[in-house]
Amino acid sequence: MGAEGRLYWAPKPEDQPEYSVPALLVLDDSQYVRGTTTIGTPPKAPAGEPVTAPFPDEL
Repeated sequence: MGAEGRLYWAPKPEDQPEYSVPALLVLDDSQYVRGTTTIGTPPKAPAGEPVTAPFPDEL
């Protein structure tokens, strides 16, 4: 609770805005949660940035 982090996902060009895609939420304390997210981007959402942390083997 009260943690901040970054959400990473990789939609494909053929995906529709209502689709869900695999996602990784990396919290500032280096914990992560895997799941899915819709690919539609909310207005005024900040741009993403390159990932530098290692990913779990499954990703």
